[in-house]
Amino acid sequence: MAEKTTRPRKRRMRNLFLNERMQLRYVLIVCGICATIGGVLGLLIYQQSTLASDQIIASLNAAGMDWIDLHTKSAIREQLGRTDLGIIASLVLVGLGVAVVMVVFLIVLTHRVAGPLHRVAQYFEQIEAGRLVPPGTLRKSDQFKQVFESLCSTHEALHQRTTDDIELFSAAIAALSAAPESATMTRVVEELRHLNQEKRASLKSQ
Repeated sequence: MAEKTTRPRKRRMRNLFLNERMQLRYVLIVCGICATIGGVLGLLIYQQSTLASDQIIASLNAAGMDWIDLHTKSAIREQLGRTDLGIIASLVLVGLGVAVVMVVFLIVLTHRVAGPLHRVAQYFEQIEAGRLVPPGTLRKSDQFKQVFESLCSTHEALHQRTTDDIELFSAAIAALSAAPESATMTRVVEELRHLNQEKRASLKSQ
């Protein structure tokens, strides 16, 4: 009977936070740096815009500009003011859009790091509980692939060592069971059988 192949589960938004503290801290740090840089650049752009507007208004108020009527000058001032406000609004909207994109991107990116670390932690928890469960596989976009490959090699070595121990214990139990019975011999055989059962149980968990 062919073995079933397990496919990696698709990511869902609720499963993206495997290590909330680490992921959110990384997101906040990067977003804070980007917000600072974006704020400084936006302030420079706004200052240049208002400076240009002030120069145009000063030119309108200069001597020799009497040929432009007051209504037209007022309309020009209002248009410059709307332009400056439009620049502020555009910068805010672009900043919010970039912030949303950055947050989603960083959550997914940190998940590619937190996911493998989460799997490694789960594997060690299984080892601590006495179960040799395979660590599984990573997605193509996940990080720490070399570390995970080393973990898989370690698992195979532990699996082989456990299998060898089972064979050794089985042979020892068979040999001791054929020997003359005694209280000490019976106790040793029972202890070996108990250990052998635990090792077999650890392999059955896979």
